[in-house]
Amino acid sequence: MTPLLWEFLKDVHQGLRSLIYPQICIMCGMHPGEICSGCEKSWTRPPSFTRFNEVPSVSIAMYEFGVSNVILKAKEERNKCAQKIIATSLFRAISFLKPKEVQDFVIVPIPSTPQAIRKRGESFLQPILDLVIQQAAHVGEKWYWRELLVHSKKVRDQAGLTSQQRDAYMRGDENALPPRDKGPVRKFIRNYVDSRRSIGEFFLPIIVLVLFMTLIPLVYVQFAAIALMYSALLFSVIDGFFLSRRIKREVSQRFPDAPLKGLGMYGWLRSTQIRRLRAPLPQVKRGEKI
Repeated sequence: MTPLLWEFLKDVHQGLRSLIYPQICIMCGMHPGEICSGCEKSWTRPPSFTRFNEVPSVSIAMYEFGVSNVILKAKEERNKCAQKIIATSLFRAISFLKPKEVQDFVIVPIPSTPQAIRKRGESFLQPILDLVIQQAAHVGEKWYWRELLVHSKKVRDQAGLTSQQRDAYMRGDENALPPRDKGPVRKFIRNYVDSRRSIGEFFLPIIVLVLFMTLIPLVYVQFAAIALMYSALLFSVIDGFFLSRRIKREVSQRFPDAPLKGLGMYGWLRSTQIRRLRAPLPQVKRGEKI
């Protein structure tokens, strides 16, 4: 299942669940309210002093599944409650660590990667640090935050390609392809998948239909939407299973020395994408013999 599809299914599930509970705890996801009293205790523990790689550190909440949920809510969804919880914990940790006679204080955060900023529109720490500064101002202290650090590691990603490189990648030019798409075997698999229709490529349009059906305030329509979604998922998985077997059989006949590990999944994931959105773009027509 592609990451986009998985995220979409989670959104559909959360949307259906919100019909029953308008607000669910952002940490445990079980109890009503922005954050339940049990989970809130995880963020109100006294600060504890520790060392991380010989660097003095202060811990407020132990990093576990629920805590990571709150952090993800702040990072990916800009959840106001999650941002406030993290900001309060950060303020308490810094207040515990810094000397009490220091009133003017500069916070230097570890910077987000350019890709993450491009995805979210801003550094996820920006609103959190603004809240920390406000809390410091309430107690009469002047805190600031400055982005003084930069990433030294150069990461080449699709968004950083030139238009010529991107066009070459979409055409399937061998020199422009990432390692996962290179080689005659992967090219054959792409052509094999693109030459046939698959149930998986209609899964995302079906999920969009399901999403609209869940907005209709009729129980039988919402039940039909859920049944349609899981039916489409089941047929997509079954189709992918048989597609994977056919791909491995064809590859073993045409490329006897090629390893088969991961090839079936590679072909199935491509088959679940809408044809026009596949990358590299399809190089063969439907029904064309490979």
